[in-house]
Amino acid sequence: MLDDTGRALGEALRRELKMVRDVGNTQPNKYDRVKNIFVNRLRTNIAVCYISDLSRQWTPRVGQAVMGFPRGLLILTSESFAKRSRAGEYYSEKLVRLTEYVGGLEFALVFVGEEKNWRAELFVAPENSEIGAILAAGFPEAKQVVAVS
Repeated sequence: MLDDTGRALGEALRRELKMVRDVGNTQPNKYDRVKNIFVNRLRTNIAVCYISDLSRQWTPRVGQAVMGFPRGLLILTSESFAKRSRAGEYYSEKLVRLTEYVGGLEFALVFVGEEKNWRAELFVAPENSEIGAILAAGFPEAKQVVAVS
């Protein structure tokens, strides 16, 4: 059942992301259709943010996204999270720390690419969790980075 839920989530999200235009535009309701996929399929709320420059925008964009205490975080970016910050830490490590630090944030999903051409790069979820199993089924190409639950 979790596999079916994950595959349906993955298909719906990929389809919707192909429709998103002008990803850098900060209109308040820009990602509502993307968010609704998670509400309708997982009964959970997420925040969505676009980061065009990880080294300059990580803190303000992600900080703003988690202010509403979402259960999940979807990051769209043009840069791989395998990139290191100026301090030498991988952005994937920073994302793990964020999910462990922000109360209620259970998972994060990162898509890398550009408009109409997104690929799931990684997701952060607690080991052996239901959400981790769903994301693994929906985004088999993405690497799972384990967070402490």
